Formats: sequence, structure tokens, C-alpha cells
Amino acid sequence: MGPSKRLCKAAKGVLLQGEEAVVAVVCHTDRAGWPDPLVHASRIPKDTDVVLVVTSHRLLIMETLGRGHVGGPYLGVGPHKLLALDVTHFNPALASITIQYLDGSVTELTTLTVKAVPGLRKAFHHLLPKLDDLPV
Repeated sequence: MGPSKRLCKAAKGVLLQGEEAVVAVVCHTDRAGWPDPLVHASRIPKDTDVVLVVTSHRLLIMETLGRGHVGGPYLGVGPHKLLALDVTHFNPALASITIQYLDGSVTELTTLTVKAVPGLRKAFHHLLPKLDDLPV
């Protein structure tokens, strides 16, 4: 069982009925919005390690307790609150993850788990709603 599967299993306690964790990675928070309690990104602590979990229904950013253990969620957002998700493999050892919310806030994360980049891209693609499917 790889690190992502172990983290997904550790996150099961906060999943909704019928929800499945697809991919999970430990990340470091580089930028987490501004100190406004009304925006999504401000709920994530700055300059700390977190677990990013992409599920079948939403995106979760959770506390990491180390050694494959996951604490409670800092933030859980569904696709209707997200503007964009992007992951960029920018050097052999690091990947950058950018989460843009509809409220205008941004979360920037880095991860050493570069093997998870293809899985993250696929999970992000399935999580975000198709613009053509949105009601007019």
C-alpha cells in the first residue's frame, strides 16, 4: 500500500456516506489567503504541513499528525466553491498545487510526493464541474 492509499484510508473518518477518497498527499502550505474569516483559504494555517485529500465529492485539507496519520479537516469544499485546481511538476523533487476558490482566495501548496501528480491531475479534472453542464 502506497503513501496515498494509506492517507486515504486514514482520512475515512471524515468522509460522507458514499464518498470515496481518490488521492491524498502531504503538502506544505506556502500561501493560504488573507486573514479574513469569510474566505475559504484563511481557514488553512500558513507555513505548516497538511494532507490534501481529493474525494469523489469534494476537496479536503486536513491536519497531518505525521507517519501516515490524519487529523481533523481544516477545510472541505465541493466543486461549486472551486474556480480552478492546478498541479505543476516544476522540478524533480517538488510539485506545486494551486487552489482558487470562487470567493477570490487562493491556497498554494508544495508537495514532495511527485509520483502523485498524474493522480492529482486526474482527480482534479473529475472533481471540477464542466462549464457546459452548469445551468444558465
